[in-house]
Amino acid sequence: MDEALAAFLKVPDPADNSTGGGTASDLECASYLAQAGLSGCLANVEINLRSLKEPGVVAELSARVHVLRKAAVPEG
Repeated sequence: MDEALAAFLKVPDPADNSTGGGTASDLECASYLAQAGLSGCLANVEINLRSLKEPGVVAELSARVHVLRKAAVPEG
């Protein structure tokens, strides 16, 4: 999961004009795709947590999912 967040955070901000005006829409699309991919990964982990039997593992992974979701997926 940490790798997914790192990849997501490497997507340049579309508002950053240092890459030139012609790439703004490409960067915005890349950002949306990264958000969708990370959201899907986190949803998959949350669903699979239900099948785990070790409460400590479930608590640890649930906390990590919560942190990642809050840090990387905008509300709304």
